[in-house]
Amino acid sequence: PSHDIGAISNAYHTGVFVNILIAFWLFLLELKRPAISRKILLVVCIVIFGFSDKIFWIGFSFPVFVITLLMLFGKKRREALVWLVLTVIATWGSAYPLRIFENGKYVTVEKPFRYMDFANIGNSWAIMYDQLSTYVLEFRVKGLIIVLSFAAVVLSIIQSVRSIVRYFKSTERLFGNEDVLHIFFMLFAAAVFWAPVINGNYGGWDTIRYNFAVFVFALCLS
Repeated sequence: PSHDIGAISNAYHTGVFVNILIAFWLFLLELKRPAISRKILLVVCIVIFGFSDKIFWIGFSFPVFVITLLMLFGKKRREALVWLVLTVIATWGSAYPLRIFENGKYVTVEKPFRYMDFANIGNSWAIMYDQLSTYVLEFRVKGLIIVLSFAAVVLSIIQSVRSIVRYFKSTERLFGNEDVLHIFFMLFAAAVFWAPVINGNYGGWDTIRYNFAVFVFALCLS
């Protein structure tokens, strides 16, 4: 029962996942119909959402950064360059004040349990592998969700590679919204799923709250 409650609470970082979806929706709208007001709104969202939860940086800023890098080789290179610069500036705009508050004397923000603890990568991977394999081998709903999620990721990778190859072969060099969606999800899933392991802070089964959004996003695309 506690896991069911956690699944719809901020304990499973549902808040940052919703923020990522909001920002991505605004980004898609901006790609389709560029507008200064929407740019300003999205920049403000990146600053606020990034300050709220660091997962936003790897779940949104990183995928958008890579997508705009690819777009620099296309016809919309000017728009891509603008968004590349805005993404970097807005992400820095959320990271800088967060660092100040993390080291503040009077008003502080709690630091992560572990951060960049690369020596603990092996142990983190062992814990996550044991947890996920246990869920899969139980042949219950959790295991089914994991299997379907990984299937969605694999299909998204295939579709993303096809989109990128088609993009560079085309004379127009334009991404459709569906192409952007698959590429975004591929990068989002890779970054968010592996972040706790690479960061060395996958310290127990409750740490699945950090990459829980990958399974939710995958099921939405399935």
